[in-house]
Amino acid sequence: MIYLLMITDCTRSSLAMRVSRGKDFTKKIYSGIFIGNVGDSLSGSVLRLVRLLETQRYIEVVLPIIKCEISYRLINGEYEIRIASITQVDSKMQRISAAIKILKTNFNSLVNMERLAIEVGMSISSFNTHFKSVTAMTALQYQKRLWYLDMLAKS
Repeated sequence: MIYLLMITDCTRSSLAMRVSRGKDFTKKIYSGIFIGNVGDSLSGSVLRLVRLLETQRYIEVVLPIIKCEISYRLINGEYEIRIASITQVDSKMQRISAAIKILKTNFNSLVNMERLAIEVGMSISSFNTHFKSVTAMTALQYQKRLWYLDMLAKS
C-alpha cells in the first residue's frame, strides 16, 4: 500500500469559488487532517504533478493548471463536504483557524483560552470541542507544542 501526504496552500477564497453553490456545509466541523482513499482521477492528477518535476521548464505554466485540477477533483469528489467546510465564512473551522493564528503569533506568552474562545466568537465548551476536532489536540497542548518546536529549532 502506498501513502501520499499532500499539503496544499489553497486559499479559502480560491476554494470557495469552486464549491457547489446552495449547499449548507456548516452543520459539522471536520478535522483539518484526514486519511482517505484517492480515486483514479485524483491520483492521475497528483501523478502529473509529480512528473512535472522532471520537466522544469513547464512548471511555471502547468503547475497552476494541475493545482486547479486537483482542487476541482477534491471539491467534486467524496471529500466535497470536508473541503467545503473550510470555505464557509464565519464557520467553526474559520473561527478555529483564527484561534490558531493567534496562538502562533503569541505562543511565547501565556494565552488565556477562555479569552481566546471569546475573541473568536465561541463558547469555551464549543471552542474546546471544535479545536480538538480540527487539530487532534487541545488549544493548550497546541500552544505548548508550538513553544516546544520553537525551542527545538533554536537548539
